[in-house]
Formats: sequence, C-alpha cells, structure tokens
Amino acid sequence: MHTRARSIGLALGLLPALAGCERHNSALEPYAKATLQAGVGLGDLKLELTTLGSVVQRFGVESVTQIASDEIGLELLYERGQLALLFLIDPECLAALPGRSLRPAAVGLAEFLQQHPCLAAQRLSSLSIREGKDAESSYFQGASDAGVKLWGGRDEPLKHGTPGGGSAHILAGLNPNNPREQFHFQSGIAFYLKPPEDGDPAKAHVQRITVFPAVE
Repeated sequence: MHTRARSIGLALGLLPALAGCERHNSALEPYAKATLQAGVGLGDLKLELTTLGSVVQRFGVESVTQIASDEIGLELLYERGQLALLFLIDPECLAALPGRSLRPAAVGLAEFLQQHPCLAAQRLSSLSIREGKDAESSYFQGASDAGVKLWGGRDEPLKHGTPGGGSAHILAGLNPNNPREQFHFQSGIAFYLKPPEDGDPAKAHVQRITVFPAVE
C-alpha cells in the first residue's frame, strides 16, 4: 500500500469571491457526470489546452485563490469549492503584469484578463474535485477513467495500477485540510483518502481526486 503525504509551503492570497457563489452554476452541469481522465482532464476541460480566459468566459467567477510557492498560480473554485481549476502563471507573463502582481484581478478578473491577454492565455495545469457533505449531495457524480468515484473505498484507487511518481508541480485543490494519505500515479491522477471519525484506516474513503499531466 502506498502512502504519500505532500508538504508544500504555500502563501495563499484569497481574492474576494464574486456574487452568486451560493447559486448552482448551470454551465457546470455537464461536468458533474463526466469522466475524469488521468493526465487529460474532465470532459472538454483539457489540461494544457483549456485557457483561463475561456473558463472565465464560460463559467464566470465564483472565487479565486492566488497560490505561491516556487510557482505562482491562480486557482478558480466552483460549486462551493468542490471543483478547483489551477492555472500556473508563466514567469514571462507574470513579469508583464503591473508590479508583477495578480491582486488587481480581485477587482474584476474578466476585465483584468481583457487588459492582459497573456494571462487570459494561461492554460489549465491541473484540476481537482472533492466530496460534499455526503455522496448524494456531492457536485461530482462521475468517476475516473478506471471507475473510481468520490466516497469509494480505500482500495478503489488501485484500479489505476501501481502508485508512485506524482507531479513535481503544485496541484489544484491543495489545502491544509486534505487527508495525509494519498495515492499518486504517473498516469496523471491522485486520490486523497479520508479516514472515518474512529480513525480506522481500513475504512478510509476517497475524499478528493486530482488530475495533472502524466509524469514522463
């Protein structure tokens, strides 16, 4: 059994959520039952192809988080945080922004992207989905391309093969509350296993699934 705890220093700058964060986003309905493809994406949300500008144009903005470690990114959160889309910002694009800062995006991300085309052109680097308060109320009702679902049992991720070889980049959905036990696969998918209240690891279930580019 493979256990992997990722510890990455993140400086989080929360940008204010825009109006409508409590309303269901009908534009995201097609993705609720789409297939999470390891190393590829979710439905037509394709890693390394889907741009930040196209996401904002199609889905609007629920909330945005600025993430910083050795890399800088903008993470867009939808469905009350159950869907996270991370766009790592190219250093050349960041250098072209006023003051090398992403914080003005808090005033109006769509307008900021129009003013800075290089930022709008940044591409999806990873995406993550997590559970709701129970299986029925969770936004994502689909499964991975190997059939693994949120709330699945602890052995379900092994349908993807032998764990090992996670991404070297920061990933969508990283936060201090994520379970420590994780399965990462070179094919470009990771599973986070949440133990029950009694702490029995054998009863852990899949709390979060993250997709990233396949590791060579």
